[in-house]
Amino acid sequence: MPGTQKSTGNHLYLRYYTSAPEPRNGFKAKASIARCGGTVVGWMGTITSPGYPASYDINLSCLWTIKGPEGSYLILDFIDLDLNSGRNNCSQDSVLITEQNIT
Repeated sequence: MPGTQKSTGNHLYLRYYTSAPEPRNGFKAKASIARCGGTVVGWMGTITSPGYPASYDINLSCLWTIKGPEGSYLILDFIDLDLNSGRNNCSQDSVLITEQNIT
């Protein structure tokens, strides 16, 4: 069985070909979009890196926008954080949090 296949872009092609003389059951596959970023709107939500809790891929750049109700304040609470620290305490991976006040 081939297991999970990940694309390197936003296109993935699957071709099914058979020349077997005897009929078989074929296959069943589940396709999904790997989310990297997006918008969370409302009172609460969950954000995870792609594939969490499994290891994430290299060279990711994900941007999430979190929007609360008008007049509210937001609280971001990290439940788990496991990033690659690199060599010589030089961070290779990071999470940057910024605030925008839009009126």
